Amino acid sequence: MAIWGKTLLSLLSLPLLWLFLWAIKVYIEWHKIKKMADVIKEHSLDDIITAIESIGETTSTASLLIPIAQKSRELKYMITLPDHLEAPWSGKTIQFTPSGNLNVSMVDQQGLQIGNTVFQEIRIPRITLRSGRQQNMWSTARYIKNSDTLRNLLSPINPQKQSDALGHIFGASIEVGGGLHWIQNAEYPKCDQCRGKMKFLIQTEGILFPKSVDFNIHESTIYIFGCAKKHDPYIQKVIQFS
Repeated sequence: MAIWGKTLLSLLSLPLLWLFLWAIKVYIEWHKIKKMADVIKEHSLDDIITAIESIGETTSTASLLIPIAQKSRELKYMITLPDHLEAPWSGKTIQFTPSGNLNVSMVDQQGLQIGNTVFQEIRIPRITLRSGRQQNMWSTARYIKNSDTLRNLLSPINPQKQSDALGHIFGASIEVGGGLHWIQNAEYPKCDQCRGKMKFLIQTEGILFPKSVDFNIHESTIYIFGCAKKHDPYIQKVIQFS
């Protein structure tokens, strides 16, 4: 009985051992991809941005702000909205106060920075569908499919992993304008001043902020909306948790 027990235990252990070895292999491969992606980002980020933006067939209506290697010594929490947004939001700067309930306000300064992380803008390609409708293209896989230049820039990486590598290059990015991606049910706020529907401005991940707020910010996604229909520009936030 003891022999059969040991044999059965050995047989049961084999799948677990295989799973453990497979997990180690996946981790090593992904670590290599990330290292290569970091090198490509360091040397070719501007070329990557140019390649992605050149895919667009018409004027962009959305941006992706991606973190770059440069770090600021001064802590700031502000995002200046790009000029493709309609008036009065073009060029407006939204400031976050990373304490309490994460208050948001508009300031006269300019910047693309959260904490000491500096961001660089990518204009999201906008294409025309067969139906004639225009659509923003957010998919990293479609960027690679539609750009020979981008595939060449990512050529040191296995083609099947290039989309994942590009996602790593984007990092904890910030979406501005265009469509938004709710992690729970849609919660479109109404303006406190005119009760009208508010315009989506920014979507950002809570992981970018310090834990000095009154909620579990690292598990959150933050959405900023604005309204200026019959009054001065006014902004409001919506927070959802994963």
